[in-house]
Amino acid sequence: YVLSKQRIDAMRRQIKVLTSDIETKSEVEKVQSARWQAVSNVLEEAFLFIDSELNVLYASPIAVQIFGDISDSGVSIVSYTHSDEFELVCRGVVSGETDEELYEWQSEFQDSVFQVRALRFDYGAVLALSDVSNLHHLEQARRDLFANISHELRTPLTSIRLLLDMLVTREQSADTISFIENGFNTCLLYTSD
Repeated sequence: YVLSKQRIDAMRRQIKVLTSDIETKSEVEKVQSARWQAVSNVLEEAFLFIDSELNVLYASPIAVQIFGDISDSGVSIVSYTHSDEFELVCRGVVSGETDEELYEWQSEFQDSVFQVRALRFDYGAVLALSDVSNLHHLEQARRDLFANISHELRTPLTSIRLLLDMLVTREQSADTISFIENGFNTCLLYTSD
């Protein structure tokens, strides 16, 4: 009976130690979770954590604004983003098809363009999505501006070319014609694509 009581007391002490360890680890995880939540609230990028089976484990508040709330942890990336293309690239990231550690590509969601950076780890990947739609619009505006300027300059250059041809037919001096043609060709060079 005494031996059984000693065993029971030893088991109770062991259970007490294990319970204390579990409570300590639980508190540490709560603090870490709160830190991750604070970081994801501060950053202007959308973050997704996915596992090796391409299930979304975590979506930052910005990601929730883009894709919506996660109904339950473990929803597939294709169900969450509604993009087969995005799922295909993510599959390549988690499978480690290349030796690259950091993957970068662009994807389009809801009429916005996102620069995506993904980092693979042992059991999945973390994805950071930055909205670069404004940069795309500015780049298009820049291209349009240069195309319009180039077009507007070509019109008077065509008139100048006609006048130059008329001068050549009147047999002006070779030096004058050469000077005018060199200037004209330089202008053409600056307006060509």
